[in-house]
This record gives sequence, C-alpha cells and structure tokens, in this order.
Amino acid sequence: MNTRHDRKLTSYMNAVLPSNDIVFSFDGTNSDLARQLYFRAKANQSAAQFVHLIVPPAVQDRLDDLHLQWDQLPGIAQRALLWDSGFAVTPQNDVVQIWTLGGYSLTDLAIPLTQFRAVGCLEMNCTQPDNSMAEFLVDKRIPYENITFERALSKGSSGEVWRCEYMGQRVAVKRLLRTKNHRAEEVEHFAKEIELSASLDHPHIASFIGVAWNSLDNLIMVLEFFPMGDLQTYLYKNIDLLTWANDKIHIAAGIGRALEYLHSRTPPLIHRDLKAKNILLTKMLDAKLIDFGVSRNCQDSSMTAGVGTPYWTAPEILEGKCYTEQADIYSFGVVLSELDTCEIPYHDAVSADGKKLKPFQLLTEVMQGTLRPSFSEECPQRIRRLAEACCQHDSERRPTASQLVAMLEARNIRG
Repeated sequence: MNTRHDRKLTSYMNAVLPSNDIVFSFDGTNSDLARQLYFRAKANQSAAQFVHLIVPPAVQDRLDDLHLQWDQLPGIAQRALLWDSGFAVTPQNDVVQIWTLGGYSLTDLAIPLTQFRAVGCLEMNCTQPDNSMAEFLVDKRIPYENITFERALSKGSSGEVWRCEYMGQRVAVKRLLRTKNHRAEEVEHFAKEIELSASLDHPHIASFIGVAWNSLDNLIMVLEFFPMGDLQTYLYKNIDLLTWANDKIHIAAGIGRALEYLHSRTPPLIHRDLKAKNILLTKMLDAKLIDFGVSRNCQDSSMTAGVGTPYWTAPEILEGKCYTEQADIYSFGVVLSELDTCEIPYHDAVSADGKKLKPFQLLTEVMQGTLRPSFSEECPQRIRRLAEACCQHDSERRPTASQLVAMLEARNIRG
C-alpha cells in the first residue's frame, strides 16, 4: 500500500519505543499490542515459541531484571515482551526494531478505515478467543477532541456518565473513572459493553452514537442524551401527575418492547439489571433502556453469577441457580410496582410485629416466594395480575416478553 504521510522520521531522536517502562510486566498494563496479547493469553490462547532467535540486548536486560530465561516464556509472552521493547519478528525469523514517529502513539498513527479502503487495501477481521468474528468499531469511532465535557451526571464504583457536546448536539458519555488505575479486565469489560451497545438498534433502547479514545485507558462511549432523566427520578417528582390510562401504560409498553427485542436475539440477550433507574425518558415519555454493562447472552457460561440490583433480582439469581431471559421478566414485574407506587420496591414491607424489614430478611422472603412488591389500591386489576404473573417464583410460569407486550397493548386497561 503506497500512501503519502506528512509525518517523517528524521532521526532516531525523533522516535520513541511503544512503551517507556523499564521493567515489563505481562499483566496487560504496558503497551497497546502487549495488552491485546495478554487478553488472548487470559482466554487460554497460545502461540508457538520462537526458537533459534537472537534476543536483542534491550529485551535481555528486561529479562535479567525479572530473573527470567527467554526460552521459559510462553510464545504469547515472548511476542508481548518483544513488542513492548520495540521489536517484532519478520516471517524470516529476523528481529527488527520498530519506532513510532515523533513520539506519536499508535492510536494517533492509525489509519482510518475509510482511507485504508480508499487505496485498495482489504481489511481482515480477527477472531475472538471463542472463534467468533470480532466486530469492527472503527466505523463508529469519532474524534476524541470533538467532544466537550460539560458536567458529570452520575458516578458508580468504576464508571461515570457525563453530559457532553458533540457536533452541536448534547450527548451522554460513559467512561471509566479517571481517578483510579484500571485493571486490564475492567478495560476489557467496558470494551465489551461498548461493542454490545453498538450492536443494538431499537426505538426503546438508547441509541449508540460512537466510541472515542485517546489512549487504551481513556475509552469513552457516546450515547444519545435525554434531558428528562431516568424513570425513577421522574416518578418521584411527578407522583401526582401520572396515571395508568395516560402515561404509565405507555411507558410500560415501551419497556416491554425493548425486552422483546433483546430476548428475540439469537441467542437471547438478558439485560440482568432492569430497574427504573436504568430507563430514561424522552419528552414524549417514551422509555429508553440503558446500561448493558452486566448484560449477557443466554448461552454464556456464567449464567449462575449474582448480578443486578437485589430488590429487582429474580429469586433464581439470588439463590445462585441457572437462569434464562425470564429473569428479566421478573424484574419487569418489579418495575410495574415502581410505576404504580412511584416508590422503590418494598418501601412498605414490614415484619409480623410491624417493624420495617431489613434487607437480608426481605431478600430471604423473596427467595422463599413469600414476599412480592406491593401495589396501590388505584392500580388497574389487569396490571396487578400481569405483575403477579411476571413475579411468579417458578420462572417457567412467567409470561414471555412478547406475551406481556400483547397484554399491555390491549385497549382496556381498567379491567
């Protein structure tokens, strides 16, 4: 591929190694490609060891610092160490040194996919550790410098959401906390969330706008922004204004359609953290589902792990049992109680002696099937019956997402 570049390497003084760290640590914290090799090693991938290779002195110095022998390293670790030290191996098994121009990171030097294709080059998709094809996010990349951070909207244990401006429009930006050092697993987990979010396209799921980064540790996901905020806050502020006939049924149906879309994928996608806080609203009160950080495909091997927020979580998950997309249906039943009462679930749960139940007692009764969220006296009976069906202890007796949408879209909600 012949293409003209304005950046020129004038001398070795105008170049830097991929990593400036003196001591190499194979834990995903060093240079970009070394990190990718680390991820593959974590996924039990392997590569043949290099034999009869002349180890460069710079690489040998780093090995000596770690009291390691070159031939003791697995093939992937050998490649990671070589690259991080500024070297690569040709098909002829020769070691060559690699420099980047003018101190630019490889992210800065990367060629946009459009330019790559424009000169007749063909991109090749790498495979994931599970042998599935990796999804390209290159077409979704937007310039990091075009995003203006305005103010933080929310903060969690590892991430935060900001209101930002991009190309003259308000957007929401999710990123990992910048106040902590991120483990490679955290970055990988967030990257998977971004890839999943980019694959979703539904009127009741927040639209993915793009992804941006200026380093591996500073990766951000850009989503559409909703000034109305989340459903939980909106219910609390407008408790006297909302009715089932005019507003709540519309919101509930939108949430149901989002679940129907997720569960109709192959394999079904389970949200695993459905609650009013993870539902945003448009000015027309259309529901928009967000936060797919703990979502999993139904065939995932970790489908016994406890996830989500306990008060919205299905009994089978609390008990550590295997579960399916029907766990989301249980959470939907709990969200119906939030819509009805405009309160958090179990806000009025008390023991036999009239004392407010402690969280452990509450969750124990939920697992036993003796406690479910309460509803107001004004709640339409059909909504109450639907919620009871969704919150069945036996997951197989709960309606499917398609069935609950059909129930919600029936004209008469009073019966």
